[in-house]
Amino acid sequence: MRPIIVVILLCSLFALLPANAQEAPTPIIAVKDGSIYAFSPANDSAEPLLSAPDHYAEIAENNRKPVVLTSAEWLSPDGRYLAYRVIVPTNSAIAITPTSRFTQALFVLDLHDPKSSVSINLGTDETTIESVAWSLDNTRLYVLANHTLNILARDDWALQTSVDVGGPHPSQAPVISRRIFASDAGVVLVDATDGRQPIGINFTVFDADGGQVTAFQADWNSTPGTTFYSPFEPLEVDGIVQYGFVDNYNTLVYLGSFAPATVNAVEDFNRGYATIGMVSRNAPETSLQVTVFGYETTFDLSVRDAQGSWLADIPQLRAFAYGGYSGDHFGTRFALSPDGQTLAYLSDKGLAIWHEGESRTLDFTADVIIWSPPQYVTVDLPQ
Repeated sequence: MRPIIVVILLCSLFALLPANAQEAPTPIIAVKDGSIYAFSPANDSAEPLLSAPDHYAEIAENNRKPVVLTSAEWLSPDGRYLAYRVIVPTNSAIAITPTSRFTQALFVLDLHDPKSSVSINLGTDETTIESVAWSLDNTRLYVLANHTLNILARDDWALQTSVDVGGPHPSQAPVISRRIFASDAGVVLVDATDGRQPIGINFTVFDADGGQVTAFQADWNSTPGTTFYSPFEPLEVDGIVQYGFVDNYNTLVYLGSFAPATVNAVEDFNRGYATIGMVSRNAPETSLQVTVFGYETTFDLSVRDAQGSWLADIPQLRAFAYGGYSGDHFGTRFALSPDGQTLAYLSDKGLAIWHEGESRTLDFTADVIIWSPPQYVTVDLPQ
């Protein structure tokens, strides 16, 4: 599995996080064919930092999933810790076939002291890690694996508790994607279709210690005109995390609430004409705002300034297919710099950088990129 090699990756990568404008720009984490690179925008160079795990080609061919999954949601909100997983066969001594069995190992690295990675023990021999989420206060790591919600304390990485969440909701079968994300009070489990069948979404809300708070469903009848899919769904409105439902034009039409006292958990969005956008969590007030539209197997980006004024469109980016979703829930194909003033994205021609109205394509390709922890907010649209 060679997890220790990732130490080299993040030691080189995040040691460069700038304390001021005079220091070197933060490199971009780039995953390509199972290997991880640190790409430096300063000199357009990529340094290989983690080799692909053993049997990468065979696993990719037969299992058809990324062998090393690294995405913006796996980076803690304060940018200090990175969680990553490595997929390996349970029996590496035999040839890998479509019927081979796999397990997934989870690791966490302290980017302030990247001398060794921490192996997370989830208590099972064969593990499928479906999703992770960091608490917004950076004190816990939530891990969805084997139909179980695991809660780990960040101070010592001890497993605090495990909650059996069962299989996907019956109404969502057979097309289902499961994931978790952090709310203000805890963590939310989402059972959803992949967007092609507008059946609905089931939410199960837990507090920070794994106690179930409430459960509710948003379905096609109660929220007509929604697509039940947007690259940006958990968004912050007035400083509170909610779930954004958009229509076919990516216009925000409903909000889901996770407050325990909420009876009608899905309500109209009646604050004007808006969509959902991504900003850099490091500088949300001054960051560029990136919105998505035309989302299918490809999508277009719009870049706006901090006041929401349109600056540029970037057309026809290819969606990143993973699991039930074909999309960018985790910012896998585009990312903002820590100061929020530069956008990186993966075009068909390679990694591109947009800054102050100009795009330049670099001689480097990748499957996944991360640059800074993202935050999702409402973006006002022109009437």
